[in-house]
Amino acid sequence: MLPLTIRKLGYFWLSTAQLFSTQGLTRAVRAGRALAVLAYWLLLVLAVAGGWALWRRNQKIAGLLGTYVVLLTLMHVPFVMNARYRAPLMDPLLVTLAGGGLLGVCGLWRGRGQQALATGGGRLPR
Repeated sequence: MLPLTIRKLGYFWLSTAQLFSTQGLTRAVRAGRALAVLAYWLLLVLAVAGGWALWRRNQKIAGLLGTYVVLLTLMHVPFVMNARYRAPLMDPLLVTLAGGGLLGVCGLWRGRGQQALATGGGRLPR
């Protein structure tokens, strides 16, 4: 049961089905899927960074959004886990959080140090 749950969570969060369930598809379609999954993984990393920045700024809102993510994931575990079920409910939140993560990464690149990543690119009030 646990291996199935882990595989389903991978389908849901990492879109692994898009990479491994490609029998019968042309090489071009497989390459397109792989590029799309890699772009999604980049978005996911930026969303985690943005979520961490939000946690550092406002734990109440970050906790609320985290609860939403956990509950939505748990609601899908008993059913078929697929990226198409995740996309309309979770991806808008991921894109929003990824924006904060991208601002933090840009702040690091500009030399603002760890504070840039921790604040999503902004500055903390003193």
